[in-house]
Amino acid sequence: MAYGGGVPAPGLAGTFYNKTLGWRTFDHLIISGGLLDVPPPYLDEANTRIAVTNPMRSPDGTPKPFDSVGSSGISDHLPIVGKIVLSEDGK
Repeated sequence: MAYGGGVPAPGLAGTFYNKTLGWRTFDHLIISGGLLDVPPPYLDEANTRIAVTNPMRSPDGTPKPFDSVGSSGISDHLPIVGKIVLSEDGK
């Protein structure tokens, strides 16, 4: 899911923001092929997402650029988070 002006844009993907280019798909989650099939362990793809919280975003919805002087902000990339199911009961 990409964010433009702070509003999610359905059907779009992006984890990298550039002022000139806008949102781009750049970051990837790379896993072993063995994690793509059930039974466990496997990647729960439905729970894989771009992790973004308000402290990570500027008022316009873009990532807060990192400021090395003030040690604030994050990056021009947003993190990707996934859940790996380790047992049959989903934990």
